[in-house]
Amino acid sequence: MDEKDVVDILQHYRHDLMNDLQIVYGYLSMGKVDNVTKKISERLIKDNEERKLLNLGAAKFTLWVIRFNHIYDRLHLNYQIHIEDKQLHDVDDRLTKQSIAIIDKINAFCRPEDQFEIKLELAEKQNPARIEVSIFVDDYLHILDNQIIKETCMEQENEIYVFETSDGLTFHFPILYSVRGEK
Repeated sequence: MDEKDVVDILQHYRHDLMNDLQIVYGYLSMGKVDNVTKKISERLIKDNEERKLLNLGAAKFTLWVIRFNHIYDRLHLNYQIHIEDKQLHDVDDRLTKQSIAIIDKINAFCRPEDQFEIKLELAEKQNPARIEVSIFVDDYLHILDNQIIKETCMEQENEIYVFETSDGLTFHFPILYSVRGEK
């Protein structure tokens, strides 16, 4: 990553923050205090998730997640991190590569006019110590042949589980990590 990429990330981050502030200002000017409270609450939740993401110690994965909505035109990512006080630098490459591989497969099946929501969740599990990664994509996949998507995901070198739900498709994979990965 060069200086231009860093400036690009900062510009997008600033743009998103300014949009949120302009919305809050607009609500305040209209006297819609309930909407202001809701928007600020949403922003605080987003910032808390971002704090957890930045504290993972997985630099490549963190940069990919932060840049996601600017990399993929037709996909919008929301994420939740259910991990605290872990350093995942030892599994950063695998976490990033597998996540990108899944998203690239999903993106390949999108039509130019499509816009889809992606939800990414990371959760810590014990015995064995692992991170459970889930990537959910909303119901657009019902339009496509889910079997093709499942088969292309199974071509990965590491096992990815694919579950069809009533409102979309979930891709799931575990990543074992060493206990020394703790802060």
